[in-house]
Amino acid sequence: MPGLSTALQKELFLESVREKIALFYSYGDARPATRDELSQQLTGFLQAGVLIKLIRHDEIQDIIDAEHHKAFGISLKQRKLQQKLTNTPEQINWDLYDLAPGLRKNPKSQ
Repeated sequence: MPGLSTALQKELFLESVREKIALFYSYGDARPATRDELSQQLTGFLQAGVLIKLIRHDEIQDIIDAEHHKAFGISLKQRKLQQKLTNTPEQINWDLYDLAPGLRKNPKSQ
């Protein structure tokens, strides 16, 4: 960004980082392909910021923590713990096994 001071470049970069992280967290726990693409884009964007010395790793973590708290109302650490505590195992559909093996359909192909 020729002609812009380093401080302004950093502020513009941080603003963009915050927007991208907010968009990422707007998906919540859903994992559509667009969220994965955004995750990859965000990773590259942050790596570029570190490479050109606009941002440090600790600043990135601070922004991630702040945006996560805005989006979910709790810290990332608290949310991970909450997810572990409320994570219930997937229910198995045992009805599938009432049929002879040759007649069973693969549940993933349905």
